Amino acid sequence: MIKLGALAPNLKTMKKHTIKLSKKEKKSLRGILHTGSRPASVRNRAQVLFFSDKGIIDETISDMLGITVRAICNIRRNYCEKGLDKCIFGEKRSGRPREISTTDETELVALACSAPPEGRARWTLDLLKKNTEKKIGKSSIHLLLKKTGVNLGSKKCGVSEN
Repeated sequence: MIKLGALAPNLKTMKKHTIKLSKKEKKSLRGILHTGSRPASVRNRAQVLFFSDKGIIDETISDMLGITVRAICNIRRNYCEKGLDKCIFGEKRSGRPREISTTDETELVALACSAPPEGRARWTLDLLKKNTEKKIGKSSIHLLLKKTGVNLGSKKCGVSEN
């Protein structure tokens, strides 16, 4: 029978998720680290996996990269559970659904570029809001027009006549 006291020192050094990278994974990580510009989070995850594979302890990795030991444990766990790509680049996040469909955007831009209503010199955000079928806020209309380059005060309205 083994006493718990004898195991206690080893429990701190044992890792629940150990990293053993294949040659292909190492090559992929080298590519991430040495080519192109990548976000710091992607580079940090790649370095954590690289250093973990070499047997460097979490505290040393933490000091070298300036990230917490908890973050290092999470990166190793994600690698073991989800694989290299999802660990490095993350998974698609749900986020807020789009307020306006592409079709609605097209119709709104066409409306903004059309002749203004009778008695008006040009379209305003309030007029566009009243004349659209969907309930779209003025700020959303403004951002859409800005994104598409439509200027309500311009005669050309962002559309080329060529």
